[in-house]
Amino acid sequence: EEINKIEVVEEVVEETDEAQDLRIEDLPISKRSKTGLLSGGYKTLADLKSVSVDDLLNLSGFGNKSLNEVVELLNQYGINIKSE
Repeated sequence: EEINKIEVVEEVVEETDEAQDLRIEDLPISKRSKTGLLSGGYKTLADLKSVSVDDLLNLSGFGNKSLNEVVELLNQYGINIKSE
């Protein structure tokens, strides 16, 4: 009897100059998250390197759901935001 194995692989995209230049509009996140980031003046992934959790939560229309979505995306690109 063979046991089916499911392998979960979390892909981490290497942080590159190309990734830094990714525009917020082109990121695979919800429209609400994009709108919040753009209204806060964030235009590229590189702009989010020094952002904190509080910075994001203070954006208009940006709540925990958007925060989790953006944090997860940034982690995929090797970017960790400050939680203070």
